[in-house]
Amino acid sequence: GIRYGDWFTLDLRALLEADVRSTDPDLSGSGPTFEWSRRRIGVEGTVTKYLEYEIDYGFDAAGEARAELRDAFVNVRPAVFARVQGGRFKIPFGYERLTGPRNLDFVYRSRVSDALTPGRSVGIMAHGRAFNRVLRYAVGTFEDGGDEPPAFEPVEPLPDEEPSEEGRTWAARATVSPLRLTSLPGKYLPSSCR
Repeated sequence: GIRYGDWFTLDLRALLEADVRSTDPDLSGSGPTFEWSRRRIGVEGTVTKYLEYEIDYGFDAAGEARAELRDAFVNVRPAVFARVQGGRFKIPFGYERLTGPRNLDFVYRSRVSDALTPGRSVGIMAHGRAFNRVLRYAVGTFEDGGDEPPAFEPVEPLPDEEPSEEGRTWAARATVSPLRLTSLPGKYLPSSCR
C-alpha cells in the first residue's frame, strides 16, 4: 500500500481461490482436476478522512474469459451517522451477501442467499450507524435489480398484457444490536458488518 500521512492511502488487494478435486479410486482416469473459482484484483483507499474509494475487477466463474468490473464506488463520510455512497456496489439487502468472501464462516454462501438476494448495481445510498453502533442503517436507490437477480423462472405475461420492464430498485436495511448497551463480553459486531 501507499500512505501519505492522514491525507491519502491506496492499498492493492488480490484474492485467488482455486479448487483441486481428486477421487480414490479414479474411475475417469484423468487424475486430479484444477479449477479457478475466484480471481480478483483491486484498489481501495482514502483521500482525507472524509472520502473512501474502491475499484475491484475479477473473474468469479471458472470459465470467464475476461475480468469484469465488480465494485467502483466513492463513499463520502462527513459523520459516522450520515454517509453517502455512490457508484457500483452491492445492494444493501441480505447480511450474508454483504459479507465479503474472506469474512464468511463457511467456504461458500448458502444457496438461499445466492438465489434470493440481489447483487451489484449502480446507485446511490445513504448509510451510517448511530447510538454507539446500536443502530446501523442503509437506504438506497439503484438503476436495476442487480447483476445477480433471484434465480426464479420468469413469469409469462397474459395474452393481452404488456411485458414488464425492469425499473429502478429501492432497498433499505436496518440492524439493531441492543446488547451493545450492556457490559456483556462479545457484544461487538464483526468488522465485516460495516
